Amino acid sequence: IQIFALLAGVAVARVLENYVKNIRLKWPNDVLVNEKKICGILLETINIPDHSFPVLIMGIGLNTKGCPNDYP
Repeated sequence: IQIFALLAGVAVARVLENYVKNIRLKWPNDVLVNEKKICGILLETINIPDHSFPVLIMGIGLNTKGCPNDYP
């Protein structure tokens, strides 16, 4: 399931590259700007009774507060 974390990280990075520079992904679930973590991605699978397949839950946390000089 880690591929989904990577895909989500790529999606976040592609959006952020319109606003900030020096973005990179840190395997398996972080997005960095200027080597500082700006986003974390968490994945979990759960089994729901009466379903024949697990469900993937994804959380994306984006740090929106910080020093303006950190994210030019």
